[in-house]
Amino acid sequence: MSSPIAPVADQAPAAEGKPTIVYRHAGERAMLIEYGEMDLDLTLNFFVLAVDRALGERDIDGVIETAPGFRSILVSYDPAEIAATDLLEELRTVHRELPAEHDIEIPSRRIRLPVALDESTTRRAVKRYIDGIRPDAPNCEGGNNIDYIVRYNGLSDRDELWASVIGTEQWNGFVGFFPGLPFMFPMDPRYIVPYRSTTRREPGRPRERSGSAGPASRSTRWSPRAGTSSSGGRFGSSTSSTATRASATARSCCAPGTG
Repeated sequence: MSSPIAPVADQAPAAEGKPTIVYRHAGERAMLIEYGEMDLDLTLNFFVLAVDRALGERDIDGVIETAPGFRSILVSYDPAEIAATDLLEELRTVHRELPAEHDIEIPSRRIRLPVALDESTTRRAVKRYIDGIRPDAPNCEGGNNIDYIVRYNGLSDRDELWASVIGTEQWNGFVGFFPGLPFMFPMDPRYIVPYRSTTRREPGRPRERSGSAGPASRSTRWSPRAGTSSSGGRFGSSTSSTATRASATARSCCAPGTG
């Protein structure tokens, strides 16, 4: 019987302006690379996107797909074409050849998405949740999500919440959970608090419309299609189908959007 593979394939400390790095085996056909501390740091996200671009340019035989996250990237590979040890050496080379974190430039573009805040479709989604899932949900008091978010964060009123939501550009850190779902993070760290202090809705909401926008921990997510959601709240909906189209292309353009 062969010895079990250690979950951590390799790790290295921060050096030369680059973050700490941990290489983890993710089964027999993937490797997960994690960078830096588990914290909201856009610089780490830029580094991950740079790694993703470098891997694409390197075109390593046996690498099937890369899936960048906020501070990690999953590399899927075919073990019949490349051994895990060889892939690890390729990944080390990519890391060595990248510039320091603060010297990295990421191609991006701005996408402006109109949004209607606390509009009729949002209230209908909340009512459907109250009627069919959980009538005593604290984050549905008054038939909306907004008042709960305001109170939970200690804000003075709705206007202060709106100001915090639209007061900064949002960076599309990654696309995940299902195809085309972007997670936007505030470019200005002063606007992080309202996102941090919003609880998830348990159990999840059964349905929501395409283009809906809502807080998800420290981020704002845009739903590219109608479906399920377990986020803590919902600000409103896009006033056009632009949100869906932008979400579908967000991974390739890494586009910060404004709300």
